[in-house]
Amino acid sequence: KNAKSGLNYFATVKNAKYLPASFIILSLLSASFLSSWAFIIYLAALSASIIYSYIRIKRYFLIGNLYAALFFSSIFIMGAFTAGAFNAIFFYLPLFLLHGFCAKLRGDISDYEGDKKNDIITISVRFGQDKGVLLFHSLIFLIVILVLAFYVKFLIMIPFLLLSSFFLQKKRFKTA
Repeated sequence: KNAKSGLNYFATVKNAKYLPASFIILSLLSASFLSSWAFIIYLAALSASIIYSYIRIKRYFLIGNLYAALFFSSIFIMGAFTAGAFNAIFFYLPLFLLHGFCAKLRGDISDYEGDKKNDIITISVRFGQDKGVLLFHSLIFLIVILVLAFYVKFLIMIPFLLLSSFFLQKKRFKTA
């Protein structure tokens, strides 16, 4: 980290743009091995990511959370298209959307101080960090119920979700 600004070293170096550009090129090469539909979804997700960063969509209430949920889900949608399991998308999509939303919410709770200082209105900034944590716990509980009831193949998710929830409860936001 840069001692002066507190930012990651790559965020302050002039040549930092080359790192994301190389990742984009490598991901394009990798995605070219996917099915055509999966590649189209990849291109849409990549375009949305660039727009997300350029416009700084996180500043708009709930839009960042919804974007994260869709982006997280796009990975599984690409996998379903590649595997030829198109019908499975509709069954698993609610779980992946909810999990992506929770992952973004957890990040917003961790970034509460910085978001508040920079006038970024996230769920935890608008309603308070404690209510954000309560919403996170409620959604994690819902995911656990859904996994136990419908998505038993994803039982492996439960310990990690509960661990994240535990650290948020202990106010160890960066560990969660």
